[in-house]
Amino acid sequence: MANSAADVIRIAAAEVGYSRWSDPEAGTKYGRWYAKQTGSSYYGTSGVPYCAMFVSWVMAQAGAKCEGIPGAYCPWILNAGRKAGKLVSAANAKPGDVVLFDWEGDGTSDHVGFVERNSGGVLYTIEGNTNNGAVARRTRSYGTVCGVIRPDYDGTTASAPENGVGALEVDGVWGPATTRAVQAALGTTQDGIVSDQHVGYRAGNPGLSSASWEWHSRTTLGSDMVRALQRKVGATVDGVAGPKTFRALQTCLGTTQDGCISNPSTCVKALQQRLNAGTF
Repeated sequence: MANSAADVIRIAAAEVGYSRWSDPEAGTKYGRWYAKQTGSSYYGTSGVPYCAMFVSWVMAQAGAKCEGIPGAYCPWILNAGRKAGKLVSAANAKPGDVVLFDWEGDGTSDHVGFVERNSGGVLYTIEGNTNNGAVARRTRSYGTVCGVIRPDYDGTTASAPENGVGALEVDGVWGPATTRAVQAALGTTQDGIVSDQHVGYRAGNPGLSSASWEWHSRTTLGSDMVRALQRKVGATVDGVAGPKTFRALQTCLGTTQDGCISNPSTCVKALQQRLNAGTF
């Protein structure tokens, strides 16, 4: 059975034009399917919003997996994706990603569909229960997006970088898993340890886990990973991460540039998302 992003988009596109108003049976074809899956007849009745059930139906037809899918409640789907560390930014959205929208700007997801194309500030989507109850192509600005979930395609974690590092939990804490992912992305030894860092920077950076960062009163060699990171973000290359290195990293990731890694850190969250998307 197919389970690629291309197959998901192909299946979703074939449904464009369906309308709940022209369906000869009660409810929608997606709701009736979901009712059978869950054993709850409610979902097959008329008037039930079906955007999430449409996404669930398409994923099932493609044999693909996504956190929170199958599901019928958008906030639950978003929370499942966030908990699993599968969220990517709207800017990094790819065809086949599941995209959730917040119409009221209150932080609660109201609607869901598939990304068909990403065009710098705008997502072209395929959605169910839109345009007066139809499956249709829509154009959505990044500002309406409250989350993008990268599904698992072809039996692999599509949100993982090509180097094979598994998807990280986006928790804003820089621990061993994040270190290994950075090391893999930068091509240095993948041991999960940031060696020989100056203890003077420890207190001001609580988001750097001692399970990963080694602190010493005197540093001699520094860290190869830090040197590679410094080269990438344009900081002075000395192997020791301090305020200038973190400020350069924050500039690279587009987060607040205060030179500190807080707990949790928006900078580290952005880094984890980029690592999951394979774009760091």
